Amino acid sequence: MTESEELRLSRLEAVIEIQNLQGRYNHYLSMGSFDRIMEMFSVKEPNIELEIADSGIYMGRESIGRWLANSIKPKHHSRGGMGLMMLLTPVIEVSKDGKSAKGMWHSFGCTASRDEKGVRACWQQGKYDSEFVKEDGKWKFRSIHWYINFRTPFEEGWAKKQMTGSATAPGIRPDGPSTYFMPYNPDACNEFWPPPPEPEQDKD
Repeated sequence: MTESEELRLSRLEAVIEIQNLQGRYNHYLSMGSFDRIMEMFSVKEPNIELEIADSGIYMGRESIGRWLANSIKPKHHSRGGMGLMMLLTPVIEVSKDGKSAKGMWHSFGCTASRDEKGVRACWQQGKYDSEFVKEDGKWKFRSIHWYINFRTPFEEGWAKKQMTGSATAPGIRPDGPSTYFMPYNPDACNEFWPPPPEPEQDKD
């Protein structure tokens, strides 16, 4: 097998490994296995980051871990809580040197959280836009961005009522503002950005 064939095979294997990594993230998120999620982030990249909906950007292991424990856990891992999301329409582009990659997925699911009125059931849909690096032979997250398209009460639907602020937590300050927050608007022509990653172009 030539060097170019080995690299091509490695890049094809990377697509499967990256899909599994993103899939495990979703499973661990719904299970509340936050320690396992933190193991999936790079330990060598200086600026790992996580951004969910309008929560802002959380950078570094300490900041990301604090946000998961104080925002996601109280919403979906308390009495009556639930956060189940499916991954759909994957687009994964691996760099030509096989050391980094970008991926995008639609995600659709159902959530439940408790407030003063009881348990509230919701529909939720958005896009994962993730970056990956190969570290010591294994693929790891460099960044995870989840851009929300809608979050709405089960009984009303996205055309009737929008809900925002789904990933914020009192007293938890992000390290930076949200990069993109344009949820579905029934009175607008919606673009549903960002676009999927493009293949890396050959250099002249």
